[in-house]
Amino acid sequence: MMYFEDEHGEKRKLTAKQMMFVAEYTSNGFNGTQAALVAGYSKKAANQIASDTLAKTYIQKAVEAKLRGVALAQSLKAQDILDMAVTELQNSGDDSTQGSRKQLMEFISQYTGGFDANKRKIEHSGGVDLSGLSDEELKAKLEE
Repeated sequence: MMYFEDEHGEKRKLTAKQMMFVAEYTSNGFNGTQAALVAGYSKKAANQIASDTLAKTYIQKAVEAKLRGVALAQSLKAQDILDMAVTELQNSGDDSTQGSRKQLMEFISQYTGGFDANKRKIEHSGGVDLSGLSDEELKAKLEE
């Protein structure tokens, strides 16, 4: 459960419905009535419950915290993730395995649309055994 301070400085625990309300409210364009409906409140009372819920200081703080979390998550751009994957791919230390590097290569291939310049699907009928290759040989194969 999540706790937030109310207007008197007391910690308040959000109920399951309140947590669902906050999650929906911050993801649907700030429609309180819709958030109340998704959280399980009745259609008849949804508008009033949304108004009452949003008037509570601890709910406002929960909404702010959720928005900060979303902003933080969005600040980690796809390119940052790709850069981290490439860095790990280049790591050949004790904490890196060929299997993990292979998985990262597959991830990068999926992210970039493959190694084909036109991003077309590349088909091949034979298997390729890379298990005996050193990191340098593997890099050379990738550059071919």
